[in-house]
Amino acid sequence: MSDKDTQEERKDDGDEEVEEDKEEKPQGEVKPLARGDYLIHIYIEQAKKLKVDAGDTVDPIVEVSCMGNKQCSTSKEGIDNMAVCIWNEHIFLEYKNKEPQELEKAKVCLKLLDKGLFKDEIIGYYEFDLNWIYLKD
Repeated sequence: MSDKDTQEERKDDGDEEVEEDKEEKPQGEVKPLARGDYLIHIYIEQAKKLKVDAGDTVDPIVEVSCMGNKQCSTSKEGIDNMAVCIWNEHIFLEYKNKEPQELEKAKVCLKLLDKGLFKDEIIGYYEFDLNWIYLKD
């Protein structure tokens, strides 16, 4: 017997509308961060409209860092200002036994670098709070 059938029976018995006791869950409520293990998953899709001098190319690589961990995507070669650089790569940063205070202060940094022989040069940079992801609807 479904909930609808039960509600209709109650209504027929007393000819008065009976509301079922339902626990209302607040919408949009976020539980506070807890101490524990966390895994950050970042999907690197593509870069386009790179600011490269006409006739020049770059060898882009993406560096992702957060709370002392750093990982890089594969590097691409010979990308000019008209090309779209596609990675379609997943990067995972794993953390064990982290305190809520550490997580609340954490920032995720994304750097787009031109891979050089001895030193990489920054092409682009973006940083955001880890809380921004956790609290986002």
